[in-house]
Amino acid sequence: MVDLLMLFVMVALLIAVVIMFYNALTNHDQKVTLQSQLITAAQKLATLSVTQGSFPASFSSTGIIPVNGTRFGYHPNGDGYCLSSTDGTVTYKVSNTDTVPSPGACDCLPGFILVPGNTLYGTSDFCIMKYEAKQGMNGVPVSQINGQPWTSISQEKAMSESRLVAACNGCHLMSNGEWMTIATDIASVGSNWNSGIVGLGSLYQGHVTSDPAAPLAAGYDNDGGAGETGTKQTRILTLSNGNMIWDFSGNVAEWTSGYISAGQMPGVVDSTSSGWHEWTDPQLVTHGFTGQISPAASGLSGSAKWGTTAGVGGIDSFYNASSDKAYVRGGSYSDGQWAGIWSLNLTYAPTDSSPAIGFRVAY
Repeated sequence: MVDLLMLFVMVALLIAVVIMFYNALTNHDQKVTLQSQLITAAQKLATLSVTQGSFPASFSSTGIIPVNGTRFGYHPNGDGYCLSSTDGTVTYKVSNTDTVPSPGACDCLPGFILVPGNTLYGTSDFCIMKYEAKQGMNGVPVSQINGQPWTSISQEKAMSESRLVAACNGCHLMSNGEWMTIATDIASVGSNWNSGIVGLGSLYQGHVTSDPAAPLAAGYDNDGGAGETGTKQTRILTLSNGNMIWDFSGNVAEWTSGYISAGQMPGVVDSTSSGWHEWTDPQLVTHGFTGQISPAASGLSGSAKWGTTAGVGGIDSFYNASSDKAYVRGGSYSDGQWAGIWSLNLTYAPTDSSPAIGFRVAY
């Protein structure tokens, strides 16, 4: 009996050693792959900086494709850049001043947070304003706690202003793909649901009940209900990497760079005007845009059935609209149940503006 027990112990120890060896070997292979990709990319970026006169604003122009499930995060900044490559939980980075790969992720500009990329939407890791854009000195967008969100600005103006963020080469108005990346990431984190479990109950919606009926300044991360006077619901949502983002749902709705042409507008065919609809409305026709705009695009379990009761928001559009419309996402302080991380308003033209619509910058 003692001999048999000793045999079991020895087998268990052997298995543990094999697992440790396998994990060490896998980790080594991850590091080698990441470092090799980064060295190649740094060389390509250096060549482009010579031939083009500057580092590219977008990494896609390098033509380098990540392999084996890795993902890049490219952060142009002034006359330089930082580039990271991630495989699971292992991340390495290089920069224009240090082309030898080292462990860790690139730092975002002050007021910005890092967002994990998502191949569903063609995004690599990117940085996004933690707070809705405020109007800083000389009309330059800034991301900070203090002050009211910058509103009454058209999509076209928001796009041009976004490029002016200080010390940021590649800053732009957040794209719809970047919005969807953040929304999907948020919905995958249990703490963003009032039940603590993904898909059960409702996502937190923030400042959406007109109490007060105005945009609010942000607060500190330990006071998610800052400024709300009625039933408080946290205005902070947490990403899978632990970073926190304010007012991604509610407060003011936000322009993204997306737009949709007349004749392709989602909506109910027989409707005579615009109006809010559930994403789950069986009469809702999306012209194939579902994969770009709706909760179902996330692929998260049960997401095709998520409606306003799940806190995801709705879609406001007019099927028979005769002009192009821009993407306004997230909902505002007065949109109630229709606000949420997947809320989409398609009733504004790119030249329109509203005191309930702001924007956010990414790079």
